[in-house]
Amino acid sequence: MLPTVFLTLTVQQLCVLASVPEDSLSWRPYPGREDVGSRLILTPYIEKNMLQKARSLAAVNDGPFRDEITPSYSGFFTVNKKFNSNLFFWFFPAEYDYENAPVVLWLQGGPGTSSLFGLFTELGPFFVAEDNATLIKNSYSWKYTYNINNTDNFASYCFSFTDFSAGLATNQTQIGEELYNALIQFFTLFSELRLLPFFIAGESYAGKYIPALGYTIHKKNPTAELKINLQGIAVGNGWTDPVNMMDLSSFLYQLGFIDNNVREIMHELEEETIRSIERGDYEEANIAHRILSLRFLLSTEFENMYNFLHVKSSSEEERYSAFVQRRDVRRALHVGDASFQDFEYLVYDKLDLDIMKSVKPWLEELLEHYRVLYYSGQLDIIVAYTLSMNMYSKLKFSAAEEYHNATRVPWYVDGELAGYSVFVQRKDVRRALHVGDASFQDLEYLVYDKLYLDIMKSVKPWLEELLEHYRVLYYSGQLDIIVAYTLSMNMYSKLKFSAAEEYHNATRVPWYVDEELAGYMKCAGKFTEVL
Repeated sequence: MLPTVFLTLTVQQLCVLASVPEDSLSWRPYPGREDVGSRLILTPYIEKNMLQKARSLAAVNDGPFRDEITPSYSGFFTVNKKFNSNLFFWFFPAEYDYENAPVVLWLQGGPGTSSLFGLFTELGPFFVAEDNATLIKNSYSWKYTYNINNTDNFASYCFSFTDFSAGLATNQTQIGEELYNALIQFFTLFSELRLLPFFIAGESYAGKYIPALGYTIHKKNPTAELKINLQGIAVGNGWTDPVNMMDLSSFLYQLGFIDNNVREIMHELEEETIRSIERGDYEEANIAHRILSLRFLLSTEFENMYNFLHVKSSSEEERYSAFVQRRDVRRALHVGDASFQDFEYLVYDKLDLDIMKSVKPWLEELLEHYRVLYYSGQLDIIVAYTLSMNMYSKLKFSAAEEYHNATRVPWYVDGELAGYSVFVQRKDVRRALHVGDASFQDLEYLVYDKLYLDIMKSVKPWLEELLEHYRVLYYSGQLDIIVAYTLSMNMYSKLKFSAAEEYHNATRVPWYVDEELAGYMKCAGKFTEVL
């Protein structure tokens, strides 16, 4: 997922965020009365060099995980003793070639989202079934070929905790330091992994956490007693450089989600966000950007900004959230009565002034020394690929000119064009495409040849005449490329008929099928256009 939970909140979440008090320590103890064991804080054992004892205690081999072939390990690392701040981790040793498999640290986004999101919905060894009780094997889990460490990047969500709100980080430098502290403890506990290639990966708002941690490692490694063998980073749909990623309005317009009127409103909000960032007013930048997101949500009635094929969000997050609250799961993971938060508003509030800041200089430094992969899901809205491309074009590094002149090439999985060929062959998607289920005929070339000189001629005057006397419906499939909805909208705006002004001033409204959002329509006079 991807994407992924990130940055933009729902209308309800925005309202809640506005009322979060400073002293709202939402990591209060688990309210249940069952015996869930105690929180396993491994730092004291590590400091006393009781490493085998620590590993034995951290082993996850009970409850629903007792049948796992390779045991995993979980617990807490203390990263700030003054405030008793502790980060939760869950480590899955590689099932194959453990001694040589690269180590990957997975960081989730948000800000304020649990690392368990990626573990239970993307790369971990299992998913949670709809009954919230059964584990389903993930055949594509990274744990088969990599040593995967899922660590929270902030001390107050998932099971991570701190005793004081002052213990919450407010910027990426602090987050980088705390994650580095946790990593040093991890590689001390699992010393056999120290020399293996190490990569930091994650998605969404981790587009900041990852460069922050990578840069911290880069600066500390030369003088560190325990050196971390950082080889590269991988960022999915990453929020890294906000000032150069402010073009959501164009992306949404090209997809047909908004009309030109809404696009102009959103574009002005983007410009205001940029102006605020450039003068260092990050609070105003946040306000403008949240209004921008709210404008999209209200205009489209979407609840999901991570996959534009789905109006509503997936229930996967609710499933794993319920699963990890179970008594036997809590005991197995050694989290005791630590409160579980899958999204923490106070974290979002603490990082409020960080959201619109850039970590681009750190990324540029890393580009000179390590392998860097940025990848995007084509269906994401909140950090759409076009926004990332804008950021890439502004990067200053030694290979920047080579990058600007490079030609994109397709990549394949099992001989298939990845992310496109398999996708468009789905029957439910093809119905929305330009050709539907039609098959091609040999005689199509003869027809094309006969009408060759007619192709670029217009029948607009005939359409305008018809608009004065008859009902006219134009409809578009959102996934069409050859006659994309935005191309049709450009034509609609040029039509000359008696209701033209009414059309230009009209507001698009949603339409539904069985109470599900199906698209948008706009009516004026006898003319109706539908997406």
